[in-house]
Amino acid sequence: MNPPLDYSQRYRELRSSGRDRDLALGVLREEGADFIACVKAVYEADGLALRECKLAVHQSPAWLDEHDTR
Repeated sequence: MNPPLDYSQRYRELRSSGRDRDLALGVLREEGADFIACVKAVYEADGLALRECKLAVHQSPAWLDEHDTR
């Protein structure tokens, strides 16, 4: 089994090119990043607390399809 890819550098590149957090997360997801990889990227690049990172990714339009709709 391969270790998960680290998307932190890619996220930093997207953010420094002017994309906001939601757009950058959308690109990461399109490129195959899972939820945990996105949280890690936000944590490492944006300097938020872990709880805030999880919430930011969870609320991102890129991850809306993963919300429980029951």
